[in-house]
Amino acid sequence: MEKLIKEVEKTLEAVSGVAERLAANERLIKALEERVANVEEVLAKGVQGRPNIVVEGSTPYERFENFLTLKAEDPTIAKWQDLSDAYTIFASIRRLRGQPYDGSWLHKRFVEVTKAVTGADLANYIPVGFSNRVLQLIRLQPSVPQLLPQVDMPTETFKIPLSISGINVAYVAAGTAITPSDASAQGVTLEAKKLAAAVEVADEVSEDAIVAVLPEFQTALAVAFAEGLENAVINGDASSNDPLLKVWNGLVKLAQQHDVTTFDAASIMQAIALMGKLGVNPNEVVIVVNPNKYAEMVQWSEVSTVDKYGAQATVVTGELAKVWGRPVVVSAFVPSNVHALVFNRRAFLLGMRRGLRVETQRDILKQVDILAATLRVAFAQVPYDVPAAVKIV
Repeated sequence: MEKLIKEVEKTLEAVSGVAERLAANERLIKALEERVANVEEVLAKGVQGRPNIVVEGSTPYERFENFLTLKAEDPTIAKWQDLSDAYTIFASIRRLRGQPYDGSWLHKRFVEVTKAVTGADLANYIPVGFSNRVLQLIRLQPSVPQLLPQVDMPTETFKIPLSISGINVAYVAAGTAITPSDASAQGVTLEAKKLAAAVEVADEVSEDAIVAVLPEFQTALAVAFAEGLENAVINGDASSNDPLLKVWNGLVKLAQQHDVTTFDAASIMQAIALMGKLGVNPNEVVIVVNPNKYAEMVQWSEVSTVDKYGAQATVVTGELAKVWGRPVVVSAFVPSNVHALVFNRRAFLLGMRRGLRVETQRDILKQVDILAATLRVAFAQVPYDVPAAVKIV
């Protein structure tokens, strides 16, 4: 009977983990279907009304670029941004191939949108970037970077005076002067780095085709950037020759090493203890492991899997279990020689400089067009006097 109970528990653990992944996929599919429906609606009905927005910019082009960066809280903004994204793909490829694009319904509706937003007729304009809606798709991908606080960067290099130390609290009797603390501000400097992903376009690009393949195209970009960013955040090494990983020093490089002879729940508690005050709050500490190590961990008696803590399973994207009250997140990018990464997610920052930019080029040998998207992003550690991350090896 005991063996049967354990088998049932393992089955429940597996089903619960799969259910969470399916829920994430369902959210992504719903978001993609919404984008297609938005484009089709604007194509069919045109521009109706104007959202209650104020878009700044010294020129119509600058105003429209700023419009694309807006968060689509208004349904009209979402619909117009989705149409702009579809038009950007369509017009960029057609222009690269020397094919007409200004006689299409996509072009006509896009011009209507630009006029509604900027007050100007931008008939010969093709946006140089995608809207904030594509960035939202990247954020829907379960990944370690989504666990980190994110900052919008107004400049390429952005310094944030994040923490102030040296402030003391003391009892003050009536009539006694308050002695000021010798406080000092510690800053974090975010430096935007350029990441790029490319998609080959080999077939004829028509209006109908663009609307039909928009979900696949945007999914491909979202998955590529989410995986690339997760790999860089975990394995980044500024001294590496790898074209991606050399972007910055990631969690593995920055973490303090903790050597163990046996990987078990006790070794994780030891890593948490090494973090001092940064290991205290279970809501801030995350344990990241690769799939093989997770398969070992779910058999530990100290592991509380999602079927045992119910609705809290979705408190952290990708979370499948807890050890010592700290969520366990699985990532395929954790190196095989690292048992686990334990870190305080508030001790690291992800900076976003701007949205996805669009570039096109022709590969003559392959006879295909390449549509590339670039994203400027930064990763940095907040300074503390204790380790913010520990790798168990």
